Parts: sequence; structure tokens; C-alpha cells
Amino acid sequence: MNRHMTTFYARKPEVRRESRTVYRKAHQRAKSKAENLSRLAKAKATAELANEALHAVTVLAYETLSDGTPVNVDPVTGDLLIVAPWSSKRYHEYGLRRSEADVLRAYLLHLQAMAAKGQTPLPPLFTFDEVGRRWAVNRADYPTFEAAEQWLARYQLTPEAWLQWRDHIRKERRKWRKQG
Repeated sequence: MNRHMTTFYARKPEVRRESRTVYRKAHQRAKSKAENLSRLAKAKATAELANEALHAVTVLAYETLSDGTPVNVDPVTGDLLIVAPWSSKRYHEYGLRRSEADVLRAYLLHLQAMAAKGQTPLPPLFTFDEVGRRWAVNRADYPTFEAAEQWLARYQLTPEAWLQWRDHIRKERRKWRKQG
């Protein structure tokens, strides 16, 4: 038994050195995988948050008085009379960050452009009027909250779409900074 202990102590530095190398490599692989997983987890969480904000503003947009008159939307024009989660100033009221509001706005504008070209099966729920610089609810195509919920279910932001639009916004910001 003594001989085995002597051999063990003689080899201890060598074993320690090798185990550090193996550990370091395994740790680097695990760290790399974890970083990828965490990006995906962040994208899932952020997309879910944006979808919740979109749902919340839809609930508010379809809120009515007892006689059926909309409270938060102009009954004639359909313009939103409340702050939207994708606004450039008051996005925080929905728990979003500026970058998250920017991504959500870009996504909605993209859906509107695709619908204008006839490339989406459903018209957009929220539309932006470039001239009046106002967002409106498309109550003509979505007269009830249930109809609006169907649109929300179909056009929810996925984590993949979130990452795509986030990267698009970042590229646009870089271009703008270089120009300015």
C-alpha cells in the first residue's frame, strides 16, 4: 500500500496538469454552448415580452364603453389614442427597452409593407400613416377582438424573427452613425 501511495504522490503533479487541460477544454466547449443557448434563451424571452406588449396594446385598442364606442381608438379614423409599445419615447410603459421597441416597430412596418405588396395572406392589424405619422388599428378587417387575436396568433414574433430584426436594426444604426 505504501508503494501505491508513493507512486500516486509522484504522479500527482502530472495528473493535476492533465486534468486542468482536459477541464479547460471541456469548460471552453461548455461555455461556448452556454453562450449560444443563452442568446437563444434571451431571444425567446424578448420575443415573448414583445408579443405580450403587442397583445396588451391590442386589448386596450378593443376596449369599449357600454355602448360599444372604442375608448382608446378614434372611432372614425381608427388612430390609436394611447401610447404604443413600439413608440420611440414611451415604450418603457410596456416594460420594453428602446431597442426592443425599435425591433417591434420594424417588424410591424415590414408586415405592413409585405401586405401592401400582397405577400401576406392577412392585412396588418396595426398600420402606420406616413403622412400623419400616426398608428391606427385596422378595425375594418378586424372588427372584433377575437379577429385581432387570430392575427396576433399568426404573426407573433418568433425568436428567429426577433434575432433577424434585431440584427437589421443594429446594421441600420451603424449606417446612420457613419453618415452622421
